[in-house]
Amino acid sequence: MATIKDIANKLGISVSTVSKGLNGAKDISAALRQEVLETAVEMGYTGRKTQRRSQKRLCIFIENMDYESTSQFGYDIVLGFRQAAYKEQCEVVIQPVSHEFQVNEKYDTYMLGNGFSGAFLLGFSLEDPWMEQLKTTSFCTVLLDNFIEKNPNVGYI
Repeated sequence: MATIKDIANKLGISVSTVSKGLNGAKDISAALRQEVLETAVEMGYTGRKTQRRSQKRLCIFIENMDYESTSQFGYDIVLGFRQAAYKEQCEVVIQPVSHEFQVNEKYDTYMLGNGFSGAFLLGFSLEDPWMEQLKTTSFCTVLLDNFIEKNPNVGYI
């Protein structure tokens, strides 16, 4: 597993700058933070904060699905996921996404940058930009109604 020092050496920056990039500090540029996150993902860095965290952070990414009222299809799916996560003392964040969001944010860097340890993707299609990235992700990910071959980190229902 890569360390912060390994990332710093590769980028030619200080360990403290890498730490700031990984933790979202406001006193480094967005471009440098993105470069730190992308390098961390490339090198297999998982982050001590994510490993130490007593309460895991999970994200439900939702695209093309309504979920906010009891009459909508996604409501029960989200509710069931949240209830199961609560029993396991996991924090759940719901993140609506669009095609543009996926083009502008790489999946692994978004997960690492926001301290998520896993995700559930709802309403995605096989043509979505992140679907290609899921073939190599190291984050635990579950897809609804989609399938990614040959990545043991990605399951489906």
